[in-house]
Amino acid sequence: MALAPDLTTSRRLMRLEGTAALTPRFAARVSLAYKGTWVRMVRTLGRDAMLADDLASATSQFATGLAALPQTDRLKNYAGFLIEGCRTTTPLEPLAGSAVADARAPAPGTVVTVQATIETGGRAILVGAPALIGRNGEAASALIAPQFDNAE
Repeated sequence: MALAPDLTTSRRLMRLEGTAALTPRFAARVSLAYKGTWVRMVRTLGRDAMLADDLASATSQFATGLAALPQTDRLKNYAGFLIEGCRTTTPLEPLAGSAVADARAPAPGTVVTVQATIETGGRAILVGAPALIGRNGEAASALIAPQFDNAE
């Protein structure tokens, strides 16, 4: 588990150790492993009055970027992005991203984790979800919705 407790001052996700004071807009990242597959989920949360509109805009942009994978051109328009994958049972390793020098395209039919920082209205939204890379020209898609529904 990692937190960015105040997105207005820092977008950096730091490992949660102890407690953290949360502001009206913060982000959380959870990494999970199941049967040799690692994934990460990132969500922006809070009580910010503009959050619902910003989330809707950012998750729409995120879905558009995901659909184009393994091409990363659309993701390069974000404030930052990272695609991670795993080999055998090892933890996630960077494949491509705005800060990855030796980028490798994710292979068709693989599960990867995509994280992005998307700015909307000058405010940062951190979002991330596991995605299945399409085969034979099919669009890639998120395996888990990149935002929480009101019912969750």
